Order: sequence, then C-alpha cells, then structure tokens
Amino acid sequence: MSTLPHDVHVFGVVGSPRKRGNTSDLVEAVLKGARSAGAETHKLYIKDLKINPCHACDYCRTQGKCFHVDDMVKVFENMTQSKVWVLGTPVYWWGPTAQVKAMIDRWYGCVDALKELGNRKVILTIPFADATEKTAEHTVGMLKESLDFLGKEISDVILAPSVDKPGELRKNQDILQKAFEAGKRAVMS
Repeated sequence: MSTLPHDVHVFGVVGSPRKRGNTSDLVEAVLKGARSAGAETHKLYIKDLKINPCHACDYCRTQGKCFHVDDMVKVFENMTQSKVWVLGTPVYWWGPTAQVKAMIDRWYGCVDALKELGNRKVILTIPFADATEKTAEHTVGMLKESLDFLGKEISDVILAPSVDKPGELRKNQDILQKAFEAGKRAVMS
C-alpha cells in the first residue's frame, strides 16, 4: 500500500525525434520506477507537439503570455502539476535535440511562474551513440544550468552511452534498472 499523497505526479518529456527509440525507453524506465512507488505518470513526445521557437519579441513580458498559440501550454500545465520532471534527450552534436531546445527557449515566457512553483525534482535521461560520457557534458551542463536558474533540483542524471540504433538500449538492463531506481527514489524521497 502506498503512503504517498494522491497528488504525486511525474511528468516525462521525450525529446527525441524517434518516437520508439532509446530516449523513449529510458524515460519510460524512470516512469515505471515512479509508478512502482505509487506515483501517477504522464509522458509527452515533443515530436507530437507543435512548439514554435521563441521569437525574442518580449510579448510574454509585456502581455503576460506568449503570442504563440501552440502546445507549449500542455507542457507548462504538466510541469505545473508534477512534483518530478523527467527530461529525455539524445545528444545531437554535443547538445540536446532541436525539439528540446525549442521547449527550453520557451521557458523564458513563463520563467517567473516556473520559479514560483518551488522545488521540483528533475531526472535527466540522456542516451548517445559515443562510448565516452564526455560527449554528453555540454547537454548535461546546459540542462543543469537552466534548471538551477529555475531553482529546480536535479535528483539524477542517467547517461546511456553507446546506443545509436532504436531499441539498442533494451539490451542494457543495468542502465534501465538504474533509471527505474531513479524514478522510484525521486517519488519516495
């Protein structure tokens, strides 16, 4: 029996353009861990959403909302309602995917609201083809700095090196178990 309050939600974002690839598998492993601890989970695939790039027009600063009418509202609503965020992106040219970068750039329009949410735990899930973890350092660094600016706590960083082809991560049960445990731990602590 779960001792968790009914409002423990975990929100997963899959930032890969591949819907059934390694990033999705890694995010899903974290969400399974969270569900095993009694949390409710929700996952969005950025590739299924329409998120326009920031135009740096400052409409959001003068009008209190972004001039874009798109699916960023869904992302923000899920971030607001969730105690734990799972951000998944493969490494593309030493950084996050364009889809993830567009989402993060749009945080500018709701930065004050995101800061006011208070603490949220964040789990980063980052698969990449190269065998060396150094390949992910810029992606991890950018995400950590962005989340630190928002006052959010990174509870785990799950790196999955040496995975390139879709489904390749499924062969590495050690990393999937590490992701599962990270999801469970984030909910329980």
